[in-house]
Amino acid sequence: MANLTVVALGQQPFVLKGETVNVSSPYVYLGYRSGDGSKHTLDSVKIEHNAFVFKGKIEEPVMAYLYVDRNSRSVDDPNAVSFYLEPKKMSIRLEKDKFKDALIKGSKSQDEWSKLNVDKKSSAKKWNLCWKNMVD
Repeated sequence: MANLTVVALGQQPFVLKGETVNVSSPYVYLGYRSGDGSKHTLDSVKIEHNAFVFKGKIEEPVMAYLYVDRNSRSVDDPNAVSFYLEPKKMSIRLEKDKFKDALIKGSKSQDEWSKLNVDKKSSAKKWNLCWKNMVD
């Protein structure tokens, strides 16, 4: 019989360094839920000299939401973006009205999610072309 060792890593630190371009808001907000969904965290930091830093602790990669307008909670807000936050050092570059095109570094989960979304768009285009050819 094999021995199974389980290591509970618990909370691990993350650092998210951000750079902004043409963002006039004085604050940026970060929201995320714990991996099991039992705890919601909402944090804010002041943008100074077009830069900001969030620090915290999470147990595992989580989907996070970054935005500048507290009154807007729409996924269509051009100044809001969802991404995978990991317990690592990460960076993000945000441009006004183009948060969805944010340059995010340091998250393998985010890299894989972005690749999946590109693959999904490519598959959808192929399916639509196939469907069009069948109908014509």
